[in-house]
Amino acid sequence: MDTRSLSFVERFLLKVKIVPEGCWLWQGYRQSDGYGRVKKGVGHVSAARVSYEMAHGPAPEGMWILHHCDNPPCVRPSHLFLGTRADNTADKMRKGREARGERMGRRVKLNTEKVIAIRMQYETGRANLVHLGRLYGVHPVTILRICQRKLWKHIP
Repeated sequence: MDTRSLSFVERFLLKVKIVPEGCWLWQGYRQSDGYGRVKKGVGHVSAARVSYEMAHGPAPEGMWILHHCDNPPCVRPSHLFLGTRADNTADKMRKGREARGERMGRRVKLNTEKVIAIRMQYETGRANLVHLGRLYGVHPVTILRICQRKLWKHIP
């Protein structure tokens, strides 16, 4: 099908799988995190932003488009709302979706077992912060914050 004669809105809607009582799933390009992207003008923008703006008008400068449904490919306007970056962070925290511990990805050097071992070694006096930092490949201040339960605080 030649889509060149279609409007931007028509082309956009061709890439949306509408589920009557659920999320409207973006079928076009998605980033590795699952969020849809669409070509608009000379660049690419969030598919959720385009959907929100088609339904509600332009989003104010600096505002993010957030999901009530927490489903990254969803572009259903009733599932989307405006918020700041701080609102997004608060929403993630409230819903328990923030990345922590092993969920932080490849950059994590520690895991639950290592954190428990670090705390045990430090609390029993078998090792100091510097030694534990070298042993686990992290800065001694990181070890201190783990032992103070400021980091990895979700681990009892």
